[in-house]
Amino acid sequence: KPERATAELVIQASNFHYDRGGILGDIEFGTAREIQSLRDRRIAFDMALFGSLFIMVIYHLSLYYFRRRDLAVLFFSIYSFLFAVRMLQVNEIFITALFPALDWALMLRIELVTFYTLALVGVMFYSSLFPREMSAPFVRCAQAITLLCVLLAFLGPPRLFGSLRVLLQVLTALVL
Repeated sequence: KPERATAELVIQASNFHYDRGGILGDIEFGTAREIQSLRDRRIAFDMALFGSLFIMVIYHLSLYYFRRRDLAVLFFSIYSFLFAVRMLQVNEIFITALFPALDWALMLRIELVTFYTLALVGVMFYSSLFPREMSAPFVRCAQAITLLCVLLAFLGPPRLFGSLRVLLQVLTALVL
């Protein structure tokens, strides 16, 4: 609790390397107990969603094990896995609790790669369900666009894919 009626709060944040760096959300005030309780509830929700997605991954992988011809089940399992990995990197960013020494640039790359590949796996899922409605050139174009985005995310500096983010998101939306 502040000793006076006013308090000065100084926050130093840097985003020299990525245009979306810095403070991501609202700053919330309260007692340590209130803030910890709020964080615990958010983490519990994220982990419940992560657990549900991971159960779906295991279930659909086991279905695929018994029905190898049904590629839609495999693609749905991969989609659920990528979404589960993404859940660890958004909201409360729980991945930092699992791997405290994880480099922020690598975390950013993983987040972007999961975003881009989710679109491709979605296309592959629908292509396996409706092969006559999805043309092979479209699927190959989606694969090429995803490969380009993934290569840029892994090989380029954060500033590059930060400035290309909107273009890559438009390409991903077009793929979807």
